[in-house]
Amino acid sequence: MMTVAVPKTEKPERTGTAAEPPAPARRVRRVGRPVAVAAILLVWLLLFAVLRGKQTLSLAAADLTDLHRWFNDVNDSIGANRNSNPLFLYFFNEIRLVIDSLVTFVQELISQPTTAARFRRSAGSVSSASPAMSPGPWATGGSRC
Repeated sequence: MMTVAVPKTEKPERTGTAAEPPAPARRVRRVGRPVAVAAILLVWLLLFAVLRGKQTLSLAAADLTDLHRWFNDVNDSIGANRNSNPLFLYFFNEIRLVIDSLVTFVQELISQPTTAARFRRSAGSVSSASPAMSPGPWATGGSRC
């Protein structure tokens, strides 16, 4: 029997200057949505308490500012050009048609009676109840022979 001796080799040394592993990165703390909403409400309430209606424009129900009038003019212009503007004709109207089709489909799905109830109605029964509960021929004045 023959044995072979293999000398152990040394591990190569690292050539980098830092022998220590890098420090873990610090996690950035993110502010959650509820905290952001609470902070906005808190700032709003604080400003309300400090200002108490000073330097604000009070409007009656029917008063309009220049900004309101501009919004109304833009709305009127869009409404007047809706049927001639290609953006509305080929983009927004198509989206509206798809949504309208989906809504109509869901309405028909929910509100239409089942096929069996339609069959009973078309077969001449007075109600969609079971045939045993429908009135007999005597209810229409016919004979019962």
